[in-house]
Formats: sequence, structure tokens, C-alpha cells
Amino acid sequence: QVSPLDCTGCELCVRICPADALTLEPAGKAVQAEKANWDFAMTLPDRGDEIDKTTVKGSQFQKPYLEFSGACEGCGETPHVKLMTQLFGERLVIANAT
Repeated sequence: QVSPLDCTGCELCVRICPADALTLEPAGKAVQAEKANWDFAMTLPDRGDEIDKTTVKGSQFQKPYLEFSGACEGCGETPHVKLMTQLFGERLVIANAT
């Protein structure tokens, strides 16, 4: 479940969907329609500690510490940093050299 409150309105998901299954709607309408689903998703227990996080599959069950991307659309920076936060958690230090 994706939080309807996290949408930035960039339409990237709409443009990249190969099946044309996504449409952009007014934020108020989407939030109202998805609120019950989001509230339910937030009640589900976190089971990341039940899976071996040293495997590729298990790493995806770990909490990511990167919620919003500052990268340009299509950039591969965000998934790499998200994965690093899932693998190393609070021990990760990232330095910007540019």
C-alpha cells in the first residue's frame, strides 16, 4: 500500500506504467478513497526481524530510512540509497562529494 499523502503529483508513475492502468486524480479524492486501506496497512505488524536480512529477499523486509527522494526522475540514485539504508540501517553514513 502506498500512502496517498506521499504523492508529489509528478505523474512519473502514470507515464511509465506499461499497461496504462494508472491515472492521476485530484489529491483530495485519492486520499479519501485510499484512507481506509492506508489505515489498515499501518496496523499490520513489522515482520522484518523474522527474515534473514543478509539475503536479497530478506533485505527488502527491512525498514528503509529514506522516504522521499530528492533525485531527478529516472535516476538510479534513490533505489541504491534505499537499499543501503535497508542493509546498514542507522549505521550508514552518506557523504556528498559534489
